[in-house]
Amino acid sequence: MTQKRTTPGAFTKGVSGNPAGRPQGTPNKITERIRETIHAALDETSPDVVGWLRLLGAEDPKGALQVYAALAEFALPKLSRIEAKTTTEGEVVVKHRWGA
Repeated sequence: MTQKRTTPGAFTKGVSGNPAGRPQGTPNKITERIRETIHAALDETSPDVVGWLRLLGAEDPKGALQVYAALAEFALPKLSRIEAKTTTEGEVVVKHRWGA
């Protein structure tokens, strides 16, 4: 049975053309294989990375810190900016923005 479309090529919201398709949030096989390959490469070379950072740090400490910070982004969540304002009545308003 085919589903009715609202406009050419569009299904109504919440209705799929393939209701028995892949569950939402399931990565495709290629994405999963790429992630597994990257994880394997990182596991194998992680001891070397420490040595490379030490070598780089001996000649270029600033460059070593930049590389370290760039690598840390993959393991730690990025910090977000928080803006706090007060009103004349002493009320505090906090606006939180995720990401950069």
